[in-house]
Amino acid sequence: MIADHASLASLLTWIDRNLGSDLSLPVLARRAAMSTRTLSRRFRQQVGATPATWIARVRVRRAQQLLETTGLAIERIAEECGFRSATVMREHFGRIVGTTPLAYRLAFRGRTVTPMRRNGRTVRLRGFAATAR
Repeated sequence: MIADHASLASLLTWIDRNLGSDLSLPVLARRAAMSTRTLSRRFRQQVGATPATWIARVRVRRAQQLLETTGLAIERIAEECGFRSATVMREHFGRIVGTTPLAYRLAFRGRTVTPMRRNGRTVRLRGFAATAR
């Protein structure tokens, strides 16, 4: 359990090291020795996001690292990062990064990337330059 209730630093570090574990609010609250309501409130105050939003961002950041540095399959990366499936990872990745995991990986290998389109409009790719084919 986390002794320091004033800071969530220990919990955030634990989450980062346990992305593949059950990171539901009740589990996190037990780990932090707080009620779910208190944890939610303190998390939002100290981190600026809900626990679920912050965890999704950390998982996507880890997926980005694996996409940049390994040749692991997208499905394996999703599993390593704690996503329920590759589809769930793709949804979070697209929302947070603005592109697909495959396009992101290709960009780091120096290949051209076709920008994502939503509702007939090109989505601005964040984090790297992309050129249309």
